[in-house]
Amino acid sequence: MKSGKCPKCGSTEVYTKRSGMQSGYTVGMGFANTKHMEADDYICMACGYFEQYLVDVSSKLKDLPSKWKKAGQ
Repeated sequence: MKSGKCPKCGSTEVYTKRSGMQSGYTVGMGFANTKHMEADDYICMACGYFEQYLVDVSSKLKDLPSKWKKAGQ
């Protein structure tokens, strides 16, 4: 989606907006430790497929790997 092409239908009618669907997210890092994150939203106008990507993940969530379990393990 970030390239402007839908991975589901192949259309290039993909549009993006920072915090387009929601003003942001609260990511829980542990007891009383949360981070507010903005997301870039992508929508395919041909099929309706939708993706979101959190902004500044590496700097804002650098401690997340020690708090969350890695998927697939």
